[in-house]
Amino acid sequence: IYGLLSAWIIATYFYQIFDAFPFLLLLGKKGCGKSRLLDILERLSFNAIKTKGVTVAALSDTTDGIRGTFLIDQAESLSNPDNGEMVGILADSYSRGGGKRRVVDMSSKGRKVLEFETYSPKVFATYKNIHYDLRDRCIEMVMLRGENDFPYPKASSPIWREMRDELYRLLLTQWKEVVKIYPQTGMHVKNRVKELWQPIETVLKLENISNEEVNSIKTFFD
Repeated sequence: IYGLLSAWIIATYFYQIFDAFPFLLLLGKKGCGKSRLLDILERLSFNAIKTKGVTVAALSDTTDGIRGTFLIDQAESLSNPDNGEMVGILADSYSRGGGKRRVVDMSSKGRKVLEFETYSPKVFATYKNIHYDLRDRCIEMVMLRGENDFPYPKASSPIWREMRDELYRLLLTQWKEVVKIYPQTGMHVKNRVKELWQPIETVLKLENISNEEVNSIKTFFD
């Protein structure tokens, strides 16, 4: 699980290269560490922002603006049938060009259609399952309450800046290699599973992870 999570974080820095990107679903009862893990993901993932509750307009404006990782805490509302529009946009936003929001801007110069991009890495933390169409795009991680109390990952700690610096350096120096590796991945899986697996496999190959560990991580997609 740690190898998968690490690969996912690294892959967020290269997501614009990929045709699709898997979401994370953190599922568990209160007190199991979902919000704590979101804090860590916010510290390390590419241009990450964390929120509780979001509208379609806020989602599209923010995602289009930061072009980074979108973390949604307390995502239980995504199982509500009244949020069909939000679920539809989110479900489509796992792939490049999908989930775009279009609005008509009326001004003295006439009408203009504005288009907002929502494709980006996303994480949903919830105590109950979300809509099937959205869950189908997720790597599901069931979290359990542990016996040990881990320290809060303070945002001011210099370790986060140092680790992000390394990740940005990896992006700047290895993006061409990622472009080269990506088309050669997903050879033994098909359809959506292939789309979701390819970014993870690309990063694992980039980091020269053994075939045994790659196959172990791949079980989350089978």
